[in-house]
Amino acid sequence: KSNFFYGYDVLSKDKQHLLRNAIKLAKERQEEIVDQGIRLIEKKAIKPIGCMRYCKIENSNNFQSPMLLCKLALFIMDAYRAQTTKNPKHFVLASYNDKSNSYTVVGIPSKKYIGDVNKSPFYNAFEEARKRVNANAKIVFFEGHVIQIH
Repeated sequence: KSNFFYGYDVLSKDKQHLLRNAIKLAKERQEEIVDQGIRLIEKKAIKPIGCMRYCKIENSNNFQSPMLLCKLALFIMDAYRAQTTKNPKHFVLASYNDKSNSYTVVGIPSKKYIGDVNKSPFYNAFEEARKRVNANAKIVFFEGHVIQIH
């Protein structure tokens, strides 16, 4: 509810500075996504394995939010699609959080499973992995699935 009212307030004439600040922040985040994605591709940090690709970001980074990590993974997948005519591959991206000593792992299927999240290859795989290591899990995004491993 508070996000709705905050968004509504931004539209009023006397609070246009909030809208400008939000747009500036969104641009900065998008630049971070593009920069990090290009760095990972250029460093050849993305590894193919069978029907998927994976990448692990080890060092301290700004990609701790599951949503931001999803956006980075989607950017990388789009970059690979633009470079090849081969069938797209699933993508798994893990990011280390040094503050909580945990990994956030995002799985993005190569095709959309609109309306039936259970058909995604990551739904069952992440659920099984979560049970095996007793991890905290969040499976909440339409584009992909997220698991946090402590």
